[in-house]
Amino acid sequence: MTDQVRNYLTLSKRQLIECAGAGAVLQTGGSVISDSFSVPAVGTEIDVALPSIETFVVSDDGAISPTGTNAKLNEAWLPSVEKMVSVVTDWLTEAGVQRTGDAYVTASITRANEVNGEAHFDDDMYNPDDGVGVAVVAADRNGPRVCTGSLSTMAESPRPLLSADEFKSAFDAGELEHESFEPHSLVGFPQFGQLHAGPGPCGGPDEVRHLLVFRASTVPTE
Repeated sequence: MTDQVRNYLTLSKRQLIECAGAGAVLQTGGSVISDSFSVPAVGTEIDVALPSIETFVVSDDGAISPTGTNAKLNEAWLPSVEKMVSVVTDWLTEAGVQRTGDAYVTASITRANEVNGEAHFDDDMYNPDDGVGVAVVAADRNGPRVCTGSLSTMAESPRPLLSADEFKSAFDAGELEHESFEPHSLVGFPQFGQLHAGPGPCGGPDEVRHLLVFRASTVPTE
């Protein structure tokens, strides 16, 4: 998938749905912002109970604040969070994508044999005039799996999208068009209506997967 994906991030939810026609939602797939974004092996020398997840708030002025209480873990994650925010901000700015409100970065460590692979929507609520939002993912093992094509999910006037439950089996069976991304790839896609999943178990119980996810609301500009 080309960097065309980020052009969809300037749209409202109504406009994104209009791209695929009535009763469907376009699946833009993912855009590789960077194929060499190094996700660090955080936690190897820190006492961390797994699974671990830390959240960082990114304000409009770019200030980044951890919300967790594990100071050592926050300190270890912060350089990569700062780099991710910088790269993603440049990528959005180049495409004229406008953020609104605080953005959030979650940094997680999970045993490789417990990594979730269930298909889901980050945002399934149809508020027509809202922006589609943006999600960006990077991991040090298998990257995300992101649906492409379109999904027939809705009536003429969706309130909201239907649940992802109906698509899980088809997605896991490889019956839906999708693309899988490599480790250490920084991958962006719309939050609204974009079906995606983690890789599922990707190693043994003594191995871990490190994951960074950036999420932000957007303002329609088209």
